[in-house]
Amino acid sequence: MSPPKVLIVGIDAACFEQLDPLVESGAVPTIADLLDTGVVDELETTHPPWTPSAWPSVVTGATPWQHGVYDFYGYDRDPAGELVSARDVQVPYLWEILSAHGLSSVVVNVPVTHPVHEFDGSLVPGYLATEGVDILVGGEKRRLDEVLPDYRVYAGQAATKEDRLADYERLVDARVDAAETLADATEWDLMMVQFQSTDGVFHTDGDDPEAVERVYRRVDAGIERLVELAGPDAHVVLVSDHGIHQYDRVFYLNSWLKERGDLVTTAESVRHAWNEQTKHTAASEGDDARPPLATRTLRGGLGLLGHVGVTPTRVESVLASLGLDRTVARVLPDSVLQEVVDASEYVDFERSAAFTRSLSSLGIRCNVEGRDPGGVIPADEFDAYRAQLVADLREVTAPDGTRVFDAVEDRHTLVGSDVTGEQSAPDILLFPARMTWKISDIVRDEQFGETDEFSHTWTGLFALSGPAASAGTLTVSDATVIDVVPTVLSLFGINPPDHVEGTSLLDDWDPALVGRDAEEPADTDATHTTMSAERRFFDDERIESSDDESAADEDSEYVADRLRELGYLE
Repeated sequence: MSPPKVLIVGIDAACFEQLDPLVESGAVPTIADLLDTGVVDELETTHPPWTPSAWPSVVTGATPWQHGVYDFYGYDRDPAGELVSARDVQVPYLWEILSAHGLSSVVVNVPVTHPVHEFDGSLVPGYLATEGVDILVGGEKRRLDEVLPDYRVYAGQAATKEDRLADYERLVDARVDAAETLADATEWDLMMVQFQSTDGVFHTDGDDPEAVERVYRRVDAGIERLVELAGPDAHVVLVSDHGIHQYDRVFYLNSWLKERGDLVTTAESVRHAWNEQTKHTAASEGDDARPPLATRTLRGGLGLLGHVGVTPTRVESVLASLGLDRTVARVLPDSVLQEVVDASEYVDFERSAAFTRSLSSLGIRCNVEGRDPGGVIPADEFDAYRAQLVADLREVTAPDGTRVFDAVEDRHTLVGSDVTGEQSAPDILLFPARMTWKISDIVRDEQFGETDEFSHTWTGLFALSGPAASAGTLTVSDATVIDVVPTVLSLFGINPPDHVEGTSLLDDWDPALVGRDAEEPADTDATHTTMSAERRFFDDERIESSDDESAADEDSEYVADRLRELGYLE
């Protein structure tokens, strides 16, 4: 007797703070029904509470300290940093565990799952993959445009708000369409579909409840289709990677470190990407073709933005949103654009003792002799240096006297020094007060500022409906993202491998409830309690495509641009 199918629906940034009003208004009837008939709880997320660290924890059952992904960028292979991928996830995914047990999966749009890897099933990579990424169909690598020609990972750069919201809706529909297509090609036991637009709409339009409701209505309709696809006997799991709400303040951490003498800045930088756009114009039109007044005016305006801490990438994003990026590229010579880049202060990582690498780090990396490039801090002084820095950070207060951090922790004391992907791991962990402080990596004159943007919180949600929930076998208390995998494995009657750090939320479960005969033990002997971290990737080359734009889509800068548009990078 086969166990019931399991459908996992990932709703990025879903939390009761934002979802309760939608449920009460009747905007999301399918979600409301699943919450009403299932067992629900808040779900504590990872540190930091961002997509690239949290979703791997959801689908591996391991914390970042074991799976090895801490931020959008990793530094183990390249000291300059590169966008993370499945190659950085050092423990098996849920579907790899199931594959070892002879079970098949359909996985759509889960972040940090590219490039595709071998297992029994189908997979369409999600966030951090490039457009046109190859997919897996029935265990075979295929070109995306051959199977799902209209599928895109990211929303486009919309000219209007209406265009942007319509694009979010198209992305939602594309996820469900892909799941239905792959379900026809795969005899599946597990299906997981993730919706990212529920996060994106808050980053771009969080102050507009109607925009949020519009996207959630579309997601709810998509979930209804997925539940119908799974069938009436399936277990349905709703899960999110974090919550979201409005922030109100900014702490410029690198500016604070600079004032202390821990951080050194430099004016040197790599030529920015928009200079590449202007090279042809500069060569063909000549300097005389550029209006001197426009040049002087734009130089002054852009320079002012740089002076107050708006980074060149942020300047470019703002100009693009106003439709002015091409105008600026046409009017200004390369030398003037480079002046804007040079007007900003950049962290000199090799000469700095401590710094935060990114907006999404929520941590400080120290530069230690024998471990890091530059080695500013002597190894025998590292412990004392960290202790003092932690103590000082705990005392940081805003001009009105309120504390910036609820907690500041030493990673080496909290979890140890030996962690996976150590070159990417922070040494000091930051927990902003009430999670309403944006911790910026920009270096500017002031250390404090204000913001009204929406960003992440520590608690998402978990809900499970189906036979196990109906039988009252669930105990949901203090649930965390690493509990999802062992809970789902329990639904299949499988004990988790050793790398899984979480605990099943099923309490005293009866194998008969998951479709196995009562006398049949969980089939753990057929697979490994300790699974290899060696993921079986296909060859590194993408399948050749005739699409003229495929080469540009492969560039990781395209993905970085999408992250900047949502405010993840500065």
